[in-house]
Parts: sequence; structure tokens; C-alpha cells
Amino acid sequence: MILRAPHAHEAAELTALVLRSKASWGYSAAFIEACREELTVRPEAWGTPQIAEDGAVLGYVELHEEGRAGRVGHLFIDPSAQRKGVGTALLRWANDRARVLGLKRLILESEPKAESFYLKAGFLTVGHVASSVDPERKLPVMERAIF
Repeated sequence: MILRAPHAHEAAELTALVLRSKASWGYSAAFIEACREELTVRPEAWGTPQIAEDGAVLGYVELHEEGRAGRVGHLFIDPSAQRKGVGTALLRWANDRARVLGLKRLILESEPKAESFYLKAGFLTVGHVASSVDPERKLPVMERAIF
């Protein structure tokens, strides 16, 4: 597996990966469609992106600088590659990149069903925010120090 920066022409492929990953949590097709706008990968909004690949794209993450913090966005793994270390590798990349940038912590809003992954990676749940797709659905806000 290698990590590399994506190219703008890969945005549609990355969006498809993000939607497949989201759907792997068992959400309905209608819910996934409602999430499409929010989950669409847009090169003009990337921040610093990275993909993992091994002949095919396995995962995708973005890192955005917000003051002294790095916001992790769009960390999604293709269902065929889940639970194989791809998410951990991309999260490690985000941590290392944030350290190089002099940032002090990572923050993110988690998919509720992925909260345990981030807890195992050293994040703490510090609050919740309403989902833009369904205000009744609460997303964990998580953070951890850079290491």
C-alpha cells in the first residue's frame, strides 16, 4: 500500500468510494443519497488530501488547518479494505502532517458508527453536533493531541 496526493481528475472516483464506505454501515439508499452533497469530494475544498492505494484506491482523507488544530475530514475506506489498517495508516499520515505544520491537536466529527475506531486511536469525545442531513442525528465531536 502506498499513500499519495490525489489528482483533481480522481474526484468522482473518490466520491464513489466515500459513498460506498458510508453505505457499508447499513444505511438506506435514500439516506446515502441525502448525504451525497455533503460527501462529494471537491478538489477546491481539499485542504491537504491523501489517498491510500494498492492497485486501486483503498481510502481517502483530508486534513484542514484550523488555527492550531488540524481538522480531519472525509476519512473513508473502501468496504473491501476496511479493518485492514488503511484507516489507521491515513490517520497516522494526518497526524504526521499536522505535526510538520506545527499544529497541536486533531479534531473531527465522526460517523457515529466509527466512534470506536477513533477512541482506539486515542481520540476523546468532547461533544456532539447535529448532522446537516438529519438534525436529530448527533455526530460525535472528537479530538486528540498530536503525537
